[in-house]
Amino acid sequence: MDRLYLRKPAEGVKRPDMSQILDFMRADLKHLQNIASRFGKVGSITKLEPHNLHRILYDTVEYFRNRMPHLGSRIDIHLISKIDGIEVLMDLELIKWTLENLIKNCVDAMTGKGGNIIVTATHKEPFVYVHIRDEGKGIPRNQWKKIFDPGVTTKKRGWGLGLSLAKRIIEEYHEGKIRVLESALGEGTTIEIKLRTNHPKKGKA
Repeated sequence: MDRLYLRKPAEGVKRPDMSQILDFMRADLKHLQNIASRFGKVGSITKLEPHNLHRILYDTVEYFRNRMPHLGSRIDIHLISKIDGIEVLMDLELIKWTLENLIKNCVDAMTGKGGNIIVTATHKEPFVYVHIRDEGKGIPRNQWKKIFDPGVTTKKRGWGLGLSLAKRIIEEYHEGKIRVLESALGEGTTIEIKLRTNHPKKGKA
């Protein structure tokens, strides 16, 4: 059983019952299977198809929200979306992995501190913009671009490949953009993702 579910919950947080724990474990098993399939796509030709990004964001936020109380210090995650009903061209599994990786980075940045993770999504044709903001330790200005380079990491453990892979997925596979929008030491960081919508061009049905 995942150690996260056996730890003492944060103060004031009710421990989930056994049926909830089993549901979480089934979801996590499926999640691991999806991760394996996602990495099989890296380096291969991807086919972009229209998907409801609002729904993907909602499901991702809910996945983390159900697990936040078991991660130690109190961390809350929120979604503010204004893109419901707008389809975005994407490789579904790779975009899911990117969002999950970015949110996990937020959690890591807030370990021992707590606070809020706020995911917002807005639309300005022909693009959607997703902002993922944490209240963690922040990133020095001279590192804003470097953190997307392979091998660069602010974590004590890890190879520093997560953000470089996220950049490759967004910019090479989806012809979008990912960047540090803003960051302040001790206050937090906002990452911005820009993706093209599936809105038809004028003159076409």
